[in-house]
Amino acid sequence: MNLKKILSYTILLTIICSIPIVIDFIVQQLNGSKGNTMVVIMVSVIFAVNIAFAFLNTKYTFWKKIMFPALVTITSIILSILILQLNLFPVYDPYGIITLIVANGVFTVITWEIVFQLNN
Repeated sequence: MNLKKILSYTILLTIICSIPIVIDFIVQQLNGSKGNTMVVIMVSVIFAVNIAFAFLNTKYTFWKKIMFPALVTITSIILSILILQLNLFPVYDPYGIITLIVANGVFTVITWEIVFQLNN
C-alpha cells in the first residue's frame, strides 16, 4: 500500500466518523430535542463523502463513480447495523451511536479496498 492510499483512507475514515456527530449535535441544539435525525444525517453524509471520494480518487467512468459509492454506502451501513445488534459496549455506549459510526467508517474503508482490488 502506498502512502497516498493510506492518507486518503485516513481522511475518509476521519470525515465519515466526525461529520455525522457534529451535524447531529447542531440539529439537536437547534431543535432542542433528540430525534431520529442521526440516521438520516449519517446515511446522507456517508453517501456524499463516498461520492466525493469516488470522484476525487478513482479513474472510473461516470456511472461507476455513482454506482460504487451507493454500493459501498449500502454495504457499510448494513454491516454496521449488524455490528450494532451485537451490543458490544453496553456500558460505554448504551445507545450504540459511537459503535455505529466507527463500525461504519471501518466497513467503508474495507469495502472501498475490496472495490479497488476487484477493479484492478
